[in-house]
Amino acid sequence: MACLAHKSLTASGLALDLACGYGRHTRKLGSMGFSAVSGDLSMDCLGVTRRGPAPAFCVCLDARAELPFTDRAFRLVLIVHYVDKGLLARAARVIAPGGFLIYESYGGQGENWRSLPAHGEVENELSGEFSVIRKCTRSVGPKDGPRANVKLFARKNSPQTAVNALLGRAGDGMPLSHSYAGPHQIILPGKG
Repeated sequence: MACLAHKSLTASGLALDLACGYGRHTRKLGSMGFSAVSGDLSMDCLGVTRRGPAPAFCVCLDARAELPFTDRAFRLVLIVHYVDKGLLARAARVIAPGGFLIYESYGGQGENWRSLPAHGEVENELSGEFSVIRKCTRSVGPKDGPRANVKLFARKNSPQTAVNALLGRAGDGMPLSHSYAGPHQIILPGKG
């Protein structure tokens, strides 16, 4: 909630609640003024989301695979309590330059800490492409464990800014491209 209330994030444009579950965050995004899109593998979850008080566009998708959206389609991608290798790179592709990523892994209770990202892994995956606005990491697992619970709020740099950040220079401009081909199902908002 603190990230959604941040002064640099204006509620407009498309926002993706990726691995949305029953759409609690989708409803919040819609009530803030975003055109919310819910993405989840579970048709049952999407059915609940679609019938909620702020109907959303729902897309049945597998967040472990390439996302079925065009490059730079979203102003915001929100991922809460979902972890998968390469997830942030897949999400980054669909965030527009100047757009935002809010990511929170799960807490690491019991044995689920084993699938959390290693310390520094999230930052490395976003290196040069995003500017981190707020980040919180906490060690989980055995004492001084190698895994981390991560909460991150970041803004995507323009493509040229990302390249220049890696090269240690300033500037902007250069377009990047990526293509997607794969099955997906779009469910329009509404009752029933």
